[in-house]
Amino acid sequence: MHRWLDTPALALFPTVGVIACGLLFLAVRRRRPLAPFLCGMAMFAAAFATLAVSFYPYMVPYSITIAQAVAPRSSLAFMFWGAGVFILPLTLIYTLVIYFVFKGKVDTGVEYED
Repeated sequence: MHRWLDTPALALFPTVGVIACGLLFLAVRRRRPLAPFLCGMAMFAAAFATLAVSFYPYMVPYSITIAQAVAPRSSLAFMFWGAGVFILPLTLIYTLVIYFVFKGKVDTGVEYED
């Protein structure tokens, strides 16, 4: 509670959520096609941001800080070079190859008989 009283700018996140909720109500009443989805995303983001700023700098509330939760440098380097530089590009290349191999092979206009 002290963090919220010391830094009133943190009230920006819940305010954004309340405004998005009001806009959601208006968008549904006016039957706007995309606005309810965007308002729902804004409400979720505002709620998550409010939670994140409320517990900052803790990862596990009031027991483990961000600095204590960080993995050792060797583990982070292994993940960067192993997964980030090698596995991720390989997965993306495989996905693109499979996409282009099978693109256009299925005819969705065909009706099946029972």
